[in-house]
Amino acid sequence: QVSSGLRELLYRRYFGAPSIVSLRDKSVRHYTLHPELPNIVERPRLRAVRGWLKNDSARACRGCKTYFLGQPFDDVLTRKQRFRLESYLRHLSIDFYVKHPRENKVLRIGVPLLQKGGMIAEDAIVKDAGEYGINLIGGFSSALFNLAAVAQRRTMLVFGNSAQTRAQVQLAKQVGCEVKEI
Repeated sequence: QVSSGLRELLYRRYFGAPSIVSLRDKSVRHYTLHPELPNIVERPRLRAVRGWLKNDSARACRGCKTYFLGQPFDDVLTRKQRFRLESYLRHLSIDFYVKHPRENKVLRIGVPLLQKGGMIAEDAIVKDAGEYGINLIGGFSSALFNLAAVAQRRTMLVFGNSAQTRAQVQLAKQVGCEVKEI
């Protein structure tokens, strides 16, 4: 596996690609859904994308399909937290596990993987749900936020009460997610 620094060097040398630093320095503005979080450019160059906040028309989830959103858990959870998460999820009625592209080892929760057919998670979920409502469960995931307009219910799972977790919880609640500490 090639490190990101070596990969960048190879791209720059063989394809004439500019460095990430030079691209960032040339960017006049950077659009983000999360202007309050640390970003790749300074605040004056950030442009917040609005209109994705809490969907007041979301209704109770009847006739819904429930999707668990994966993420690279080995990067963010301890072994003990991973075990707790698996135990918790096994007791829920989840229809599909949506594997994250960087997720090396899926959780053992007894749920089939959603076959995305090359699509991003959001598109695959909407296509699979068809006429059913959408219920999402996951950690701090962009898909949890991006599907606000179409999901009937979104639940963010958290561990602990660190400063980072509190900021994530605040943002999740602001956009209408339920928050469950496990």
